[in-house]
Amino acid sequence: IGRRTGATEGDLPLAWAKIEDEPTVYVVRDDLLEEYAADPQTFRLRRIVRVQASQVTQATVTLSSAGAGADGAAGTASIRSEAGTWLWADGQPVSGSTPERVVSRVAEVEADSFVESDARVLRGFEAPRARVVLTLDDGSTRTLVVGAEGPGREVVADPGGRAEARVLPRFYARVEGESEIVLVDDGVLSVCKDLIREHGRKADGDADQRVRQDRIAGERTPDAARTP
Repeated sequence: IGRRTGATEGDLPLAWAKIEDEPTVYVVRDDLLEEYAADPQTFRLRRIVRVQASQVTQATVTLSSAGAGADGAAGTASIRSEAGTWLWADGQPVSGSTPERVVSRVAEVEADSFVESDARVLRGFEAPRARVVLTLDDGSTRTLVVGAEGPGREVVADPGGRAEARVLPRFYARVEGESEIVLVDDGVLSVCKDLIREHGRKADGDADQRVRQDRIAGERTPDAARTP
């Protein structure tokens, strides 16, 4: 793209342009140059897992005590999709929308910003807060690892005309096997906590049911023993 022609298209100036080594000269809008002048970082693909939620057939979530925080529980939970229904590892259906929220949030997570890796950042992945393994319909896997908490992002709200600044938490994250490190919001950790909590409630319910079944079996045993 060369110098401006002096003409305009509406209010936009026009410039000469040509493809290198070809004789034809074109007239184009001069604002095409704006995209070339932009920071290259703005063109980076922010979706770091780079799969569609519809491709995911199984997800295994591991949440550490650091990831769970004071209001949650650490642990591992697996879910799989069969005939459009999400199931726990034992084949029981998972109620509610949590499986869809986990899969879509992890598969489509976007980088809030990109990070230059150094020793301090890498140490944050030695004891990750969360690890989510997605199994795709072709049998391959993609694993998202959420590490230590990083610098937050400050936002300014204006409720009722009073400007208030607050800091949104962000965490270092990476796809296992890849070098790129990014900062993400707390959405992934939030849905992982939901799944682990639901899995814990299911485990408690299963344990209570076994106790009841054992009690009933024990109450029936004397009668059965007296039967000729």
